[in-house]
Amino acid sequence: MREITLNIFDFTNDNLAIDDVAANSCKEYLLLNYDEDTERIVLDFNKITNTITRFLNPIIGDLVKKMGPEIVPKLFIVNYNDDILTKVRIVVNGSLK
Repeated sequence: MREITLNIFDFTNDNLAIDDVAANSCKEYLLLNYDEDTERIVLDFNKITNTITRFLNPIIGDLVKKMGPEIVPKLFIVNYNDDILTKVRIVVNGSLK
């Protein structure tokens, strides 16, 4: 099974995931590493205490729009708190409209 793990903290170097440049770097990392054999895309929020939907939109929303809704079941979120999960759901749902 091919898996891509994106450790958000590696791109933010901060417990707040709010920086546009870091978000776009995360997106580019996923786009460079994703291929048709990828079965899981793991977004790891270890050490992240808060984020904003504006940070998640390039990472999740743009990915869903580019790859199609069939990518959503491949997304796995780990090491998150309730606030992060709520924002991830908002972005996923918005990208499917």
